[in-house]
Amino acid sequence: MEKCCMDFKEKREIMFRIGSYVMYGKRGVCKVEDIGKFFEESMQDSREYYKLSPIFIKGDQVYIPVENHMFMRELISSDTAKKYLEAVPKIPADTFTTRQQTRLADHYREMMDTYDMNVLLSLIKGIYMKQYQAGRNNKKLCQIDQRYLKSAEDIAYGEFAIALESTPEKIKAFVKDKVFCQIQA
Repeated sequence: MEKCCMDFKEKREIMFRIGSYVMYGKRGVCKVEDIGKFFEESMQDSREYYKLSPIFIKGDQVYIPVENHMFMRELISSDTAKKYLEAVPKIPADTFTTRQQTRLADHYREMMDTYDMNVLLSLIKGIYMKQYQAGRNNKKLCQIDQRYLKSAEDIAYGEFAIALESTPEKIKAFVKDKVFCQIQA
């Protein structure tokens, strides 16, 4: 009998098969390696766990209780990924600026916590615009911008790469090209 996983986030039952890919929180794309009672003997924990392997974080494995309510969902389809990428020029850039680094981090964290691809692309696009302006002034992005840009890129571009059978680097180059062409127009 084949094992499966449930997505509690959507308040409906979704079954994941071993070998399938899922989005899991800020870990990004993960492969469902196994499901079982992995800690029954060692920790007297009889709960079932997902055993997930993040695709773009080599050597990492995550064990998540099946009843966990952490964000987990199916990957977007290749058609949906293409639609998002085609829409990049139309997505408004979030160029939130403040001198208070904690406010900036809070703003980005709230955006990341939506797990919404339009929001992630808005964040990415906004920071690319900030990066472009900083470069024109011989400056660099602040560490908060850099950190959240990398996180958003890892999550969004990883999902696009798997959906489109590409690489995160190729997706990044495509999106950057679209954004910088739009800035320079």
